[in-house]
Amino acid sequence: MSTPPEIVSHRGARFEVPENTIPAFEHAIRLGMTTVEFDVHITADGELVVIHDATVDRTTNGTGAVNELTLAELKVLDARSMHQLWSEPVGIPTFREVMLTLSEMPHMEVEIKRDTPENMQRVVDGVLATLDDLGRTEGVVLTSFKPSALEMVMTARPEQSRGLIGDWSDPAMFAHAERLQVRNACISLRTATAEIVAEAKAAGYYTVGWPCNDEDAVRKVLTFGFDAVCTDAPSVFAPLLGRRITRA
Repeated sequence: MSTPPEIVSHRGARFEVPENTIPAFEHAIRLGMTTVEFDVHITADGELVVIHDATVDRTTNGTGAVNELTLAELKVLDARSMHQLWSEPVGIPTFREVMLTLSEMPHMEVEIKRDTPENMQRVVDGVLATLDDLGRTEGVVLTSFKPSALEMVMTARPEQSRGLIGDWSDPAMFAHAERLQVRNACISLRTATAEIVAEAKAAGYYTVGWPCNDEDAVRKVLTFGFDAVCTDAPSVFAPLLGRRITRA
């Protein structure tokens, strides 16, 4: 019997708890998840925060671009807008706050989001400095859709694990991955095939399928032989993929 894929709890578990918040990561811990994924942006005053979008409009009760707001302005926002029945307000956490919450989490995928080249460089430098300060570099993979962001990571710290996210049906992805010496091939399930996954694994990459939030995605993950899978609802999909979860 083949080993079930590792479960990557996406943005904490965004279908179950307000995404990219401390409660979301605490929820992943309670479920017994061993890998979480989250996103990092930089504020107007140079602080690293964990939020997916370039603006706060979708996930909070505020408006505006993250990189045009200060940390103080972000900290007063309520980030539960996608979970209106959540019992109390939740804030946008800093990268350091999330890392401290996840201090016992074995594996993390930290996504460097699209921004200006200058801001992405500041995010990369800030993430690496925080990891150094916390003494936590093992088990952390820095990922991005942007090859240029991974190039910044490779230049600053060649030994830091990297992951390239995207549509791997594009042959350019394999060229980028080889040049950037990535560890993780983060492959869109929308265009994935068994041949693409096999080629990525043959090249030595750890294959991560995303997003796995329906039955067709489950079928692809199990049929194609992914090493791991990213899901927004680990409580639902981990058991379907052969992984047990704990409940607290």
